[in-house]
Amino acid sequence: MPPTRSGEPKAWQRYAILVEGYLARKLGVPAGQVAPMVDRLMSQPAYAGLQRHNILGSAFAGLVKHALETLGNPGNTYELEVNGDQAFPGVQLPTRTGEPFIDILARKGGRNIGIISTKWSIRHDRINDLTSECRAYKNAATWTDSRIFYFVVTNEFDPARTDKLLVDKCIDGVVHVHKPLVTDVCALDGRLNQMLDLSELIIKSSSW
Repeated sequence: MPPTRSGEPKAWQRYAILVEGYLARKLGVPAGQVAPMVDRLMSQPAYAGLQRHNILGSAFAGLVKHALETLGNPGNTYELEVNGDQAFPGVQLPTRTGEPFIDILARKGGRNIGIISTKWSIRHDRINDLTSECRAYKNAATWTDSRIFYFVVTNEFDPARTDKLLVDKCIDGVVHVHKPLVTDVCALDGRLNQMLDLSELIIKSSSW
């Protein structure tokens, strides 16, 4: 996409340039060599012709699950893409989606302890989906005399798309996959400093 009419790069383009420079420093290569080193998933033959958004979303959830399993509390288990009706049998779930699915269901000792919704990016028209789902699942858990947590893990850089989630009292935390990218690299700390880093979520798992 071209820059603005003034010739200045758009906000997301500025962020992309800053992130590219950050990755180059971490990888120890010139910025021009970063592009071929990342975003390799869709170049694999198994994914040829498939819709990019769905594949990246599933891969992101899988990576978050792997991080929690590998680095978090070994007493917890995590399941991907769980049918909400099966996770909470006999409880009506008034979510905004027709068939509710849980990105990551956290369990311990055979009981549900929490839900982690993974969103690589957050669409403006899907923000209310997250807030309504949080309440639906937490209310469902009360029928089993238990309390569950609800976290959102994302790679979103737009404060306008995370503000409502950050102030929602139902959601226990909004987690960025690498918080320094938004607070330090892109200098969005004023509005996104309330976010947790993925490493903090992993540490929190010790108390689940």
